[in-house]
Amino acid sequence: RDRAQQTIDRETSRRDQEQAQREQEQAQREREQTQREREQTQREREQTQTEREQRQRERQHDQYIEQAVSVSNQGDDDMDQAVSEQREQFAEDRAMLKKGIQILLDEHVINDSQTLKTLVLTDTDVSVNGVKQSPNLYQQIRTKLGEWARNGFSYGATGPTDNYSLSIND
Repeated sequence: RDRAQQTIDRETSRRDQEQAQREQEQAQREREQTQREREQTQREREQTQTEREQRQRERQHDQYIEQAVSVSNQGDDDMDQAVSEQREQFAEDRAMLKKGIQILLDEHVINDSQTLKTLVLTDTDVSVNGVKQSPNLYQQIRTKLGEWARNGFSYGATGPTDNYSLSIND
């Protein structure tokens, strides 16, 4: 009976060892699974962080583009305004130059606008085609052109009458 009981006890012990071995293997598989899940969770966190950073970069890029477009549009508006102001100034300069040329025609300093090659107005005198003119003509031009020519100007024609250079002393 003792031998039979020992055989039963050995068999039970062997089964217990096998069961313990299976439980250890199961515990090891569960630890490995837990580790894989932790690694997966870490990868997901990193992916989420990467996506957040990408969205932030995209937002910054979009803001940069919006700002660049805004600056560009503002620059276009400023450029349009500057061009418009410049055109207005050119128109005024042409009108005042015609007024000065008309004075020269009226005073018979030149026979027609084609013969005018240079006109220089300084603080002290006026010269037409390199010839200094009378103080009366100087005063008349100064009076009629007023503030527009306060610091003087020079005009030079080359070729046709629509091809000239005008320099206003500011």
